[in-house]
Amino acid sequence: MPLELKPYNRNAPDDVIFADLRRVAAMLPEGKFLSVKCYELHGRFSFNCLKRRFGTWNGTLTRAGLPVGKPYWVPDDELFQNLLEMWRRLNRQPMSSDWGRVATKVSTATYVRRFGSWRKAIEAFAKWANQTGHGDQLPPPPQPRRHNPAGQRFATMTLRYQVMRRDGFKCVLCGRSPAVEAGVVLHVDHITPWVSGGKTIVDNLRTLCERCNYGKSDQSPGVEPARMEG
Repeated sequence: MPLELKPYNRNAPDDVIFADLRRVAAMLPEGKFLSVKCYELHGRFSFNCLKRRFGTWNGTLTRAGLPVGKPYWVPDDELFQNLLEMWRRLNRQPMSSDWGRVATKVSTATYVRRFGSWRKAIEAFAKWANQTGHGDQLPPPPQPRRHNPAGQRFATMTLRYQVMRRDGFKCVLCGRSPAVEAGVVLHVDHITPWVSGGKTIVDNLRTLCERCNYGKSDQSPGVEPARMEG
């Protein structure tokens, strides 16, 4: 049997290469993109040959009229547009942990490689958004919550205990106490109602029994959910 050499493809015309690329792409299931690995298994030409001829794999696919499945170099504006879409969908600043839960065209690794870290990517996006006017259309990041008992309606358990101990664990209006009368329930009540601007501090709180608290003319503002039962 005579020896036969593999075809020498270095000088193959571009049209021949493109036709072979399209042939292999047609073998793939619908929705799948042609990859280097797949083409090297079924194609006539090596990846190095295509790279020398057309520069990059994506450039080769584009020249052949085939869709690019995974862009290797995405322009900055496209990266920022992707972040803009995510911000709008989440209605908040995107976090790196959001990837995998929200469908997106670009991975977090792309942002990290381009800008050095996720935080730097977000900072670059914020600068771009402010320059282009997109920043005015996005919700601002939430402000950190600070612990401020006076700004909360309901007293903490510690504050509740301080008020009751100060008042001798008895109602300051009628004197009833669970220590001497079974079934007495104590409430911590705002002296100046919360809805009227009263603060949740020791000086604006008092101990009332359930009967006195519910018997006030303005019942709802002073009622606290926690109670002490005898």
